[in-house]
Amino acid sequence: MVLTKDQNLRISQMGPGTPLGNLMRRYWYPVIPSSELTPERPKKRIRLLGEDLLLYVDAAGGLGDSPPTSNSTYGCVAEQCAHRGCSLYYGFLEDGGIRCPYHGWLYDNTGKILEQPFEPAESMLKYTTRQTAYPVQRMAGLL
Repeated sequence: MVLTKDQNLRISQMGPGTPLGNLMRRYWYPVIPSSELTPERPKKRIRLLGEDLLLYVDAAGGLGDSPPTSNSTYGCVAEQCAHRGCSLYYGFLEDGGIRCPYHGWLYDNTGKILEQPFEPAESMLKYTTRQTAYPVQRMAGLL
């Protein structure tokens, strides 16, 4: 059986919003060993399902002098900030989230905006804009 061009694209494209991409994002994937996130390197860039993502461990989640534990909070967000597209890899881990180094927006590990410095108090951006984020679990030493 020969596939048409449309059928081939339907079953081979896995970017966000595509039929295969939507299906594949319903499953869990082992991404990296949890030992790769250390106090010295709490962030790691990854590419998964055609997306550039940033994996990080919450600074309050046990990063002091010891490695992250099973109680640590992990986050996986799109690497580019939803505001201006700056790489969050250069951002700062604080208050249970990651702060963009460009304008200082603070996102939690679900992609919700916690703070927007330099925005008017009545701005609705905080309620209408979200950072793409995926849940992360630590199991058997893997994230």
